[in-house]
Amino acid sequence: MIVPDNPHLAVFRASLKEELPIWVGEHPAQWAAHVLPPALLAQAQQLPETRLSRDALFKRAQDSNVDDLNIATCILAWGGMQPSNGKRVLRRWGEWKHVVGKLRLGDLDRIKAYSEFQSIRKAGNLPGMGPAYFTKLIYFCSPRHDGFIMDQWTARSANLLLGRRLVKTERVAPRKGAWDRNPQRVSDQNDEDVYHCFCTFISKLAEEVGRPGEEDEIERRLFSAGRRQGCWRSYVISGNLGGACAQA
Repeated sequence: MIVPDNPHLAVFRASLKEELPIWVGEHPAQWAAHVLPPALLAQAQQLPETRLSRDALFKRAQDSNVDDLNIATCILAWGGMQPSNGKRVLRRWGEWKHVVGKLRLGDLDRIKAYSEFQSIRKAGNLPGMGPAYFTKLIYFCSPRHDGFIMDQWTARSANLLLGRRLVKTERVAPRKGAWDRNPQRVSDQNDEDVYHCFCTFISKLAEEVGRPGEEDEIERRLFSAGRRQGCWRSYVISGNLGGACAQA
């Protein structure tokens, strides 16, 4: 896979100079109190009383003393999953918890894990959780850390930088007062081959911008930051070639 040397790539290079805020998502214990069914809430180990960074989630996922339900809940809270979707998918915890367990043990690579989650979703047992969220579980739970988050921001970034629609996305209705008037979600039509190509793109992009081996950081930079705090996110939304990143 080749990442074209185009004006979008130049803007992304410039954005690497920007200092980004640390994303910490929702408060796990509070989120769980509104989302977990009573039986699971009683079963769950004590959830963190503070919001978690990426590094904190990685460490927590590698801790064998933290059970699978706990880490899955923390990851979904970190991702800011809407409580209504959290309720739906966690009611089916018994249908997908084995994938989280196998990931944490290193028994699944990123492609097999994607395929398993996708199969469970097609069977109707993963309601409220599509690729944007189950790739978060792959990203944090696998000790390989080579399965990257394919959400709307990294997907839209990949499509923009490649100049083609690698990852299929679907438009959704914008929320009231939202700055982005063209919000999207990652389509269920993206199979494991698309995910493989997406992860390969992240690695190739890291090499292209002179950051080989720093795929985690490159993925974080593609995600950028919301509320007009990240110039790359602003650029992706506006498509303005004269955006702030170009002036960095």
